[in-house]
Amino acid sequence: MIFSKTQKTINKLITEKVFHGAVIKIVKDNKELFFDAFGYNDFENKVIMKKNNIFSLYSMSKPITVVAALILQERKQLFLDENIQKYYPNFSKPITIKQLLTMTSGLTYFWDQNKSTLELQKIKKKIEEENITLQEFCQLVSKIKLEYNPGQDWHYGFSLDILGGIIEKITNMKFQDFVLKEITKPLKMKDTDFEINDLSRKTVVYASILNETQNILKPNHNWSWMLSKHSLKTNAAFGGHGIFSTTDDYSKFLNSLLVSKHHNQHLISTASIKEMSSDQIGDLKTIFNQRSSFNSDYTYGYGVRVRLKNKNLPLTEIEEFGWDGALGSFGIVDPVNNITITFMISTFPGNNKLVRNLIWEAIYEDLKNIKII
Repeated sequence: MIFSKTQKTINKLITEKVFHGAVIKIVKDNKELFFDAFGYNDFENKVIMKKNNIFSLYSMSKPITVVAALILQERKQLFLDENIQKYYPNFSKPITIKQLLTMTSGLTYFWDQNKSTLELQKIKKKIEEENITLQEFCQLVSKIKLEYNPGQDWHYGFSLDILGGIIEKITNMKFQDFVLKEITKPLKMKDTDFEINDLSRKTVVYASILNETQNILKPNHNWSWMLSKHSLKTNAAFGGHGIFSTTDDYSKFLNSLLVSKHHNQHLISTASIKEMSSDQIGDLKTIFNQRSSFNSDYTYGYGVRVRLKNKNLPLTEIEEFGWDGALGSFGIVDPVNNITITFMISTFPGNNKLVRNLIWEAIYEDLKNIKII
């Protein structure tokens, strides 16, 4: 099926050097509508992008971690109102599992200008230089003063990485092993892991500089931002940013979150999917809109944006949900139309808002033009 505006938009962004290569997959009713690769993986050596290239997902790892937690909630091994001081007593204030899921825990990231920035930057350096374990990471973070009282604010941060550590404690398994056993293996996501098992398919990360005169993309073949520099075998599976995957694999994951007769492989119940993809932050959505790159049509569920209105461009559909990654990739779950969209690129910064606005608009225009929706 031809997605003419989508293809034209992707090729235009490649020509303009917003990114050098991309892979996209669009699925409806569990059937492939469109799946293609564009441009180059390694532009300098003219290595074309392939559909089975492996990308660093960064924050697109977060919905996978949420599903891992909801699996344990359904088994009554994890409870959303539980105080995480049960697992990490050094936290200065009580935080619930639900506050980790909704990014209302008081934890932030190291790039924010706040009191904990310097301490979090030191931890980031340990991740990259020392290949610390997930439990070591969680213990270090637990000693840092929270930025605000849990539940009183929304702030993007290390919440879901801490949740991965809690899952390790509950299951007595490495978080990596739990995800492989309970999520990637059942969905046949054979190329998804916290490390790259086939380096020949690894995507090159490009440093992206966009300005008024020209766009510049510079390859970084030793990319290791927030990941270990010294080992292909990671000691820590970071649930907030550490997963690698292909477009096809991640599409399988997104399809598992569609509730319809066309999808029979669900990892969690319909009720859990609805809970994950509904408004969980109430009045804090105003702060979410201010601190994220999403417009006022959106709120936050568990690890995902959730569309409440469909008034601001780019238009998709009310109830649409998903998340992006730092390198510019994004995932869309559209339960109204039983559609998922997986798009992957590899630039830093990912220029997410620019890429998302143009490509979402193109995709939904194509879907309407070919009478899919």
